[in-house]
Amino acid sequence: VADVPLPTAGTGFEVAVLDVRTGEGARLTVPEGTRLAHGVSSTTAVERGFETGQGLFTASFEAPPPRQPFDAVAPQRVTVMPVAKEARDETLFAGEGNPQGAYLGPLPIVVTADLAAGLHLTTGATAKVTFDRRITVVKVAGVVDGVPGTAPGAPAVLLDWQTMQAWDMLGHHTPRVPTEW
Repeated sequence: VADVPLPTAGTGFEVAVLDVRTGEGARLTVPEGTRLAHGVSSTTAVERGFETGQGLFTASFEAPPPRQPFDAVAPQRVTVMPVAKEARDETLFAGEGNPQGAYLGPLPIVVTADLAAGLHLTTGATAKVTFDRRITVVKVAGVVDGVPGTAPGAPAVLLDWQTMQAWDMLGHHTPRVPTEW
């Protein structure tokens, strides 16, 4: 996820990522059987297209619309991530009113029995919940009496961290930092 600052005026522009390396210096490559999916959370700029011929990826944008010099403009958020080759771009990234996009569907979670009862949830039910001030569609994969690491009787939700990170990325959110193990 990269934030691209928008100019207050001017012509179209292009952003290219030529190379990404790990802290040890190894070059990032796309895993076998996957391709890079690209998405833009369009706010002000209009994304023209992506291509992977120049470096890792290149994104081009139309000229920003005219506005007053002191108008506040959020940066344009560009997300690039490896996905299965057959995944269609239009189903990947979340749009307005669809927290995860069609590609991912609801986030599977396990909830404690008291929380499920309080929210009228049963195994297989879907609901909209808020994680870190973000609306997320969830599907109850199971209901348990307790979750290890939480106080007895405390309501808790258990979810797969890697899946949650993918949901965040496809929603153009910076991956969250783990707060507990």
